Amino acid sequence: MAFLDLHLKGDEAKAAYLDLSPRAADGVVSLNDDGTSKDDHTYWTGFAPRTALGLTLETLEEGQRN
Repeated sequence: MAFLDLHLKGDEAKAAYLDLSPRAADGVVSLNDDGTSKDDHTYWTGFAPRTALGLTLETLEEGQRN
């Protein structure tokens, strides 16, 4: 949904859900006491800590076909 919301509806707030490290396991969970992200937080947006382990994000360059 984030991809469609961002690219079809122009909802820029969804960009954070697609700005991810390729491997979720490489992300860093760094949260304030109130649950907001600190500057060094790189874990996948929308996933609770450790719930995306094992997932990878694969993308193709523009014009590439799978």
